[in-house]
Amino acid sequence: MKNLFALILLGLFSMTAIAQLPVEVIPANQQEAWLQDSNAQDAADKELVYDFWRLVLVARDMDAAMEMMHEDYMQHNPNIPTGRAPFIGFFGSMDEQEPLAYIPDLVAITADAGYVTMAFKREMDNPNAAGTTRPYSSARIRSKNRGDWKYCKVDVRAKLPIGQGIWPAIWMLPTDEKYGGWAASGEIDIMELVGHEPSTYHGTLHYGG
Repeated sequence: MKNLFALILLGLFSMTAIAQLPVEVIPANQQEAWLQDSNAQDAADKELVYDFWRLVLVARDMDAAMEMMHEDYMQHNPNIPTGRAPFIGFFGSMDEQEPLAYIPDLVAITADAGYVTMAFKREMDNPNAAGTTRPYSSARIRSKNRGDWKYCKVDVRAKLPIGQGIWPAIWMLPTDEKYGGWAASGEIDIMELVGHEPSTYHGTLHYGG
């Protein structure tokens, strides 16, 4: 059985002709309030990730990296080996920047059972650039060359958007197209939701040339 990588495509859409789902950025003076939580551990986790983003990923503060990161840090950049030391070696070679007092374009930060999620809004400088879709915003999580599994269980928690033209999906593709391009090497659609049919979920196998 071929190794597979997962591709998760989830979107928040704001469509003129349908229901509006605006994505609002958290103002700088309100971000600290978002770090508060009735659960003390969740609040601590949010603050850690928030500060890691500002101080380490943006400002390249490797002293902060030493304090915040576990030595066996799991690296998701395929160009950097896993571990704190390779991380510091890679990012430490870059010029330090001024730390941000807040995170621009931050839409939300949540924590639950040890998992912290940060959501951002990004706008293209040129709205007419190739690949830009103007009526809505969407995103995807792609694990190719970041994680391959021969046998696995995929556990996903997601709130799916609905509406005409919306198509959130989770599917798996082979890392190496051993038998040729799509769909000769196969595709497993774990879940697809056609937005105008919110009560129907699809699972599909694609194969053959």
